[in-house]
Amino acid sequence: MADRTTVPRDVDDDGPVEGGPGPDSPAASVWPTGGPSDSIAVPVRSLLWRARIGVAVGVLGLVLAAVFFLGAQDLRREAAVREDVREAGELVALRVTTFEGSDIDDWVSDTQSLSTGDYAQEVAERFDPTIRQGLADAQVQSVGTVLSAFVQDVRDETATVFAVMRQTYTSALQPQQVSDELRMEIELTLVEGEWLASDVAVLGPSTITPIDQDAAGDPGDPTPEEG
Repeated sequence: MADRTTVPRDVDDDGPVEGGPGPDSPAASVWPTGGPSDSIAVPVRSLLWRARIGVAVGVLGLVLAAVFFLGAQDLRREAAVREDVREAGELVALRVTTFEGSDIDDWVSDTQSLSTGDYAQEVAERFDPTIRQGLADAQVQSVGTVLSAFVQDVRDETATVFAVMRQTYTSALQPQQVSDELRMEIELTLVEGEWLASDVAVLGPSTITPIDQDAAGDPGDPTPEEG
């Protein structure tokens, strides 16, 4: 049998060249006249939609992760602020209820260092030299204990702490320990990054006032006899 050689033929824009295969021949065209068939176009569209949906879901996931992260940061920051406020309130409550008459001047200075505004001045006015001398003469010793403390409110640069304290004290006229339970509302103001007391309200028995020795009488003097 004689060898037959197939010679490729070119196809121009106007159709097959003269002598080439007819229009119905499989070699006459690569794609159908109308472009790719639907059997090819449908999978392509499906892939594109899947890609778009994948991108959208990925972006949404990133947004949700960012929102969650920022929200968690805000919660941690708020919790840290409230903890700072609570600790500052407890420190003020302990300072107000813990002192000795022998070093009352240092106590006043320390209390003022934890205070700001009018309250700092009020501490000095309440514990004037006469009061200080009375506390020293009475040999008052007081120790405060925090029973509970919680933050009532925090607004920008102001906050309120409610504390329940036990104040145990003795004096020259009362050598046996006596305890009072105090409820204290402490207003705080943020000053240069530090929470300071702007007001302290004692909602219960207060034992920081010195004993009126004139009214109590001198324990060394005998009781006057009735005539």
